[in-house]
Amino acid sequence: MSDTGLNANIYYLTSKYLGLLNDFMIAIKNDSEKVPAEKYKEVKELFERLKDDESIDPRIQVLSVIIEAELRKKNFSKSKFFNGIAADINQKKYESLSKNLHHVVNALDSEYSHALAKMSKES
Repeated sequence: MSDTGLNANIYYLTSKYLGLLNDFMIAIKNDSEKVPAEKYKEVKELFERLKDDESIDPRIQVLSVIIEAELRKKNFSKSKFFNGIAADINQKKYESLSKNLHHVVNALDSEYSHALAKMSKES
């Protein structure tokens, strides 16, 4: 795959999940009792898949690598972090979840920005 194709895919992937996580975080901040069931399910499934080290889904693998790089900067264990988020989602511990989701959003946002910058230089 060309650099342009790779950057476009990373841009699209990070954009998609940034949108999902931002919408979810806004929903839990505004009224955690009224989180749309669809958003809740999507976020829950995402983190169930991210914590699965055996996943062969290339989208999940890319997201995992991006997020893991951010976690290493903060000396967080990937498995402990993902398991903690999955547990917070299941137990609806939205305050803790919101705090930890910020790390994920920051990682995706940074990669999104880098991919966009690289695509802009290539055109």
